[in-house]
Amino acid sequence: MAPGKIDGVPTIASYFAACAYLEAASVIAFRAMARELAAHGAPPSLIAACKHAAMDEVRHARLTARLARRYGANVIWPRIAPGCPRTLVDMAIENVVEGVVRETYGAASALVRAQSAARSEIREIAHAIARDECGHAELSWKIAAWLDSQLSREDRARVAACGHAAIAELRHELAIEPACDVHTVAGVPTSKTATRIHAELVSCIWANSDVLRATS
Repeated sequence: MAPGKIDGVPTIASYFAACAYLEAASVIAFRAMARELAAHGAPPSLIAACKHAAMDEVRHARLTARLARRYGANVIWPRIAPGCPRTLVDMAIENVVEGVVRETYGAASALVRAQSAARSEIREIAHAIARDECGHAELSWKIAAWLDSQLSREDRARVAACGHAAIAELRHELAIEPACDVHTVAGVPTSKTATRIHAELVSCIWANSDVLRATS
């Protein structure tokens, strides 16, 4: 296998292909969240915001897929069959893991990529995505607050425990150094920068979250 390549494809191409896949998966997730919130009687503003976020993710998927193809990757799209509405606690667990933790870190990381990517086109795309992802992270916190208000003490404790586990898992993942071209071309933070961002989020945001310490 050649340096900087995975199965013959440059790692930067694989990176953008993975981004496109995840953005498309987010379309499905936000649409599902909108349906489930509606089924559980959530405020209309949250439902509308999820639908708007799904539209953002459609645009992100197209932009990152274009970059992936430009660097030589084939993009695979997720296929997830719709299921029955989940329980409130299951929704809250997914939201705290994927939204409150990972989306919040992702928004902060996207801001770095928007400044550090090598090419102006990639910086512009990263900037547009970063702006939207900051809004999506904020939405995740709003959803978390509403779900928290609907849960029992025991279920809130479960959600908080899952959130802390996600924070620890993310910290472990960020210890892995990104491929050189992924760092230089896409602006993905080095492990040192990523762990610093993570530590700042822990001390400034996650440690002060009622959702992550909810026991009453």
